[in-house]
Amino acid sequence: MTQQTPDGTDDAGKAGVNADPGSADPAVTPDPAAAETPGVETPVAADVAAGRSRLLKPAIVASAVLALAAVVAAAVYGGIWIYNASAVKSKADDRDQALIDARQAAINLNTVDSAHMDKTIADILSSSTGALEDNFKQSKDQLEKVTEARGVSTSAKVSDAVITSFDHDAGTAEAMAFVVQTQTSKDQQPKIVRIGMHLTMKKVGDTWKASDAKLLFQGVDGGSPTAPAPQPAPAPADGN
Repeated sequence: MTQQTPDGTDDAGKAGVNADPGSADPAVTPDPAAAETPGVETPVAADVAAGRSRLLKPAIVASAVLALAAVVAAAVYGGIWIYNASAVKSKADDRDQALIDARQAAINLNTVDSAHMDKTIADILSSSTGALEDNFKQSKDQLEKVTEARGVSTSAKVSDAVITSFDHDAGTAEAMAFVVQTQTSKDQQPKIVRIGMHLTMKKVGDTWKASDAKLLFQGVDGGSPTAPAPQPAPAPADGN
């Protein structure tokens, strides 16, 4: 029951009048965010940001170093791979060229045109080097006389050829060539001769030339191949 005061007000009204104007309604909670000044960083937040920055900088530097190392490694290994691939291709190309020049040498060494001996000698010398070239230079005059006197001419084509050994660094190669030679002369019918040759090749500039040529076999087409004459047996030693 509400009691009236002498001035005509009740207790509740009096309480409302006497209430502390600075006290807050306990049902209303102040908003902390509203008390903060916008755009102003608190000391705690600043410390956290500074710490995070100190932690991130070494990580960023480490990541950059690793990325750079990966790029450098890729460039180095890529360069090595390209160099190796190029070197392998260079050797393969050089071996192919040695075979091409060996085939041409086999043709030139087995081709004679009695009507054009100057060209014949020039072709032979273009495919020879070293001792083989020297031998042809020394005997070319005799070869011209005999060939022109007999009217002998030969043409040749290579049926097959193979490189049996190859040394890219030394610039040397060994080859076998199988030649089909057609021979004609004034007093004989044309005949086909099959020839097997062993060629020692030497690189001279960009060209492979024959420094030695050995006959492995020779036979007229339809006949039995003729092997080189056997060497005489060595004389027995004294006392045997």
